Amino acid sequence: MIKNIFLVLFLTFSFSACDDSTSNSNQEIKGQKDADEANQKNLEKFKKEYELGDEKASVKIAQIYAEAFKDYKNAIIWYKKAVNLKVKGAGNNLASIYKHQYKDYESAIKYYKKDYELGVSRSAYNLAYLYHTTLKDIPNAIIWYKKAASLNNKDAAFNLGVLYDKQTPPDIENAIIWYKKAASLNDKDATFNVAHIYRHEYKDYKKALEWYKKAADMGDAGGKKFYKELLEKGSL
Repeated sequence: MIKNIFLVLFLTFSFSACDDSTSNSNQEIKGQKDADEANQKNLEKFKKEYELGDEKASVKIAQIYAEAFKDYKNAIIWYKKAVNLKVKGAGNNLASIYKHQYKDYESAIKYYKKDYELGVSRSAYNLAYLYHTTLKDIPNAIIWYKKAASLNNKDAAFNLGVLYDKQTPPDIENAIIWYKKAASLNDKDATFNVAHIYRHEYKDYKKALEWYKKAADMGDAGGKKFYKELLEKGSL
């Protein structure tokens, strides 16, 4: 299992329940109209804030264009303003538009890298994931997962573990190193995988029991199951 993460920019709307289907439809139309008006007001508000020197307002403007209005042309304009002002996260969001809306991977790579240069681990992870799953460039994926993991991105560490674990032949030594890194960042799946390696690859049941217990304490169902199973078997 490879982990994917993505930025979710969301606006929350609530609608009143109604038994009549026509009334319900009208309510939805009204709700959308109200939401559009609210977004337009926020757009005007953030533009004024930007004009007064609030650099982060450029990202808020871009988000409204992209997420509320699906106006990617204007979103790109405003994200680029934010990137030029070195606002963290803007490059990641801009790269995401290039990746998902235009399949322009060269531009996506460029802006993920710009955001990473500001210390944003998510951008390094998303660049690694682009290399890994879309471009099928595993060497570059490993390079960028490692950069993200060095910034304590647990999903990057986990995916490195998977890549080493599932390659042919498996590199168990490196797999367990990266699973442990993810586990140290409270990733329960990685913690379970460490236990599984100790049990099935190293036949170290004492260590396996220790790591299954850690996974169980994190709420992992498999950890609970196999911790109990090892205790009952008395395999230590």
